[in-house]
Amino acid sequence: MNCDVFVSYALDDYMRNEDVGGEVIEVVNEKVKQFVDAIRSFGYSVFWAQDSMLSGVSTKNQAFDHINEAFCVIVLVSQKSLASKWVEIEVIKAFEQRKLVSVLLENEVRNKLRDHLIFNAYPPIPIAGWSGNPASLDPRIRQDIELRRTEVTL
Repeated sequence: MNCDVFVSYALDDYMRNEDVGGEVIEVVNEKVKQFVDAIRSFGYSVFWAQDSMLSGVSTKNQAFDHINEAFCVIVLVSQKSLASKWVEIEVIKAFEQRKLVSVLLENEVRNKLRDHLIFNAYPPIPIAGWSGNPASLDPRIRQDIELRRTEVTL
């Protein structure tokens, strides 16, 4: 159950239903998975709901347990995550524990963050144009993760 980094995101940013020729299919947004894989490639253990939830255990309890044990919580900020009550609760919990790193998935929501107290304190690092290659991920993300590690261990 140990994890270094908890990734908070809207499920709809990872997977959505699309109508293709009258047939509804699930479409995966690779950006979220590529981001998680990039963080793992840096040597961190990562909890994200898509491959980490245990069946038969309360989703809320699992999320809170992992937020409490992680030294860093990364929120993937998007239109959908800003509307998600789950993401909001996870962000508040991470903010209270001084573990938050925010990453902007969509540049279009930047204006909505101006009056947001938490995102003014932890400005999101944009990755909208990121190629998915871990080596090209903005180095400030890794620096912020390491900063959270040192703050938690002080």
